[in-house]
Amino acid sequence: MLVEERGRLALPDAIDYFVFDRDGPLADLPRFAVGRPGWDNWMIYRARSLRIPVVDATRAITAIHQQHGYEHVPDGSGRLWYGPEAEANFELIRGLERFQTRHATHVLTRFGPVPALTPRRVVSRVRSRNAVDGALERAARFVERLGRPREELRR
Repeated sequence: MLVEERGRLALPDAIDYFVFDRDGPLADLPRFAVGRPGWDNWMIYRARSLRIPVVDATRAITAIHQQHGYEHVPDGSGRLWYGPEAEANFELIRGLERFQTRHATHVLTRFGPVPALTPRRVVSRVRSRNAVDGALERAARFVERLGRPREELRR
């Protein structure tokens, strides 16, 4: 198969598609230019902040992004897909961490979704705990408190 011969896995910030209820809370998007950088990172952030599970299906589903030029991007700047639309998206998410697939709460396997507990994923979620307040983030705060010196706990 051509994708196995020439394909390459994109970085965790290349998020190609989402599955969500069109009447649910994720359907209420800010005025993003969908398909330009930033909106996909916001989707993961938003789901996590609402405590909606985020499932990374990268290893279970082959999503093919066709190689193409970026002539359609108006006034392209820097990286080929950056331009005024990307800048507008970044303005909408200014101050927010750019969430990636490594921030997923679950991964899809042939057995179904399982908790995402690899060290890299757990570290990514712990580091982003100030942006969202899920169960893992609360547990991380609790563990951090246990590690503090007794004098600091008394205060």
